[in-house]
Amino acid sequence: MVGMKPGEGVLRFSSMAPSPRLLFLLLASLCCVVAAQTTDTLQQGQSLSGAATLVSSPEGVFEAGFFAPDPPQPARQYLGIWYHGISPRTVVWVANRVAPATSALPSLALTATGELRVLDGTTANGTAAAPLLWSSNTSSRAAPRGGYSAVLQDTGSLEVRSEDDAVLWDSFSHPTDTILSGMRITLQTTGRGPKERMLFTSWASETDPSPGRYALGLDPNNSAQAYIWKDGNVTYWRSASCFSPCFPAYKEKHLSFFTGYLGS
Repeated sequence: MVGMKPGEGVLRFSSMAPSPRLLFLLLASLCCVVAAQTTDTLQQGQSLSGAATLVSSPEGVFEAGFFAPDPPQPARQYLGIWYHGISPRTVVWVANRVAPATSALPSLALTATGELRVLDGTTANGTAAAPLLWSSNTSSRAAPRGGYSAVLQDTGSLEVRSEDDAVLWDSFSHPTDTILSGMRITLQTTGRGPKERMLFTSWASETDPSPGRYALGLDPNNSAQAYIWKDGNVTYWRSASCFSPCFPAYKEKHLSFFTGYLGS
């Protein structure tokens, strides 16, 4: 027989031979325990889909996975990062904001060259690849010996790292609408991959994470000023010629500048 005292986390077996049915139930329960465990890492060759998520470690501050921001349209799903265990869900980063998934089972995959890809479906058994919705657009010419892994940090950054902890890509360098503590705000994105302007762009609406009407970034003319632009190039606000004093909440845990849909 199998016995467990209340509050104990071990299984104790007696000398009596258990029945096959009992063994089946025991193995099934152990499998459920393993399946319920959370992880902060997506390994090379793995994919994340369905209700599966990554939860940052060790504090479990952030969670990454697929979500549907518009209840009337549950089929429109996005890969995002949000605060773990906080309701209502507070999303701080979205990958495929211009191309929502519409399949029943979108997926996030990490390729052998270190590229993250959001697919409108899954690829299995040698079938044709699912449509590509978004990619990190960066890859290594040769994969390191230990391969790559994507790790969700307690800072809220999703990072693609090699075995020696070299960062190939990170979401902090490619923000959406939210500034998080630890971000380094620059004129252009840092790290490997094609260079692009670092902009924080509002959602189109409360339920639509596609790019909205407002964007914040540093002045491309190197005036040491921060600007908010409306509709692409109309100056809506600008700071004094400074940085830290212009962002008094920069070191706070969470700062979301943009609710552009409120003023549109």
